Amino acid sequence: MEASGTSGMKAAANGVLNISVLDGWWCEAQPLGEVGWTIGHGESYANTDEQDLAESEMLYELIEREVAPAFYERGRDGLPRTWIRMMKNSIRAICPRFNTHRMVTEYTDRFYLPCTVRRNLLRADKRVRSSVLTAWKQKVRSSWEKVHFLTVESGPTEALPFDSHLPVRADLFLDNLNDGDVVVEMYHGDVDAFGRIVNGRPTPMRCVEKLDGSIYRFEGSIRCDKTGQQGFTVRAVPSHADLAQKHETALICWS
Repeated sequence: MEASGTSGMKAAANGVLNISVLDGWWCEAQPLGEVGWTIGHGESYANTDEQDLAESEMLYELIEREVAPAFYERGRDGLPRTWIRMMKNSIRAICPRFNTHRMVTEYTDRFYLPCTVRRNLLRADKRVRSSVLTAWKQKVRSSWEKVHFLTVESGPTEALPFDSHLPVRADLFLDNLNDGDVVVEMYHGDVDAFGRIVNGRPTPMRCVEKLDGSIYRFEGSIRCDKTGQQGFTVRAVPSHADLAQKHETALICWS
């Protein structure tokens, strides 16, 4: 049932020949020439027991008539010339097409290099930024249990015209934190039959006012760019410029 292509990448790079049903990556690799053997012709089976029986018989026939002779039939020099030719064909045809070049490049651009830059920044100047970040995390954790929304209000939600905007306002108690320590978002999207938001997306809100004590008012608007039953809620997440990613603290407060 495996069809990711990694077996072909690893095998071909080592000169190994493949033998497989026409599934996954092998559908694309098999037409490249003498690069291995194919079990069957891509048949579909309603019964898996019937499939196992048919494909096992085809596999054993392939091994007996083609695979084994290609490896064991040798000339005076004792080398399996057919097998070697197929190995070279496999390396030449498969390796340039089925590899991890794109994946490793993407990992490098999206993760390895940014992580290296971040590591160097946090280690610079005797790790001063790392110390500041650690102290901030401790402050957030000591206050987070008390963080909560007092009110969430919006404009009229019935029969909103397409492409209109729904204004939302929320008052948030932050205890010993301030508005710069959090990002407040409206989380909105389609609503299912159980009233749950599915495939929601966040839209940030902005702090517009500090009220009495540790209460901050946030405002924003949701663009009504979809039809059908929609819903929203509001959430707060700790925010700091040196976090590796938005949810690093694993803390969140929902309205």
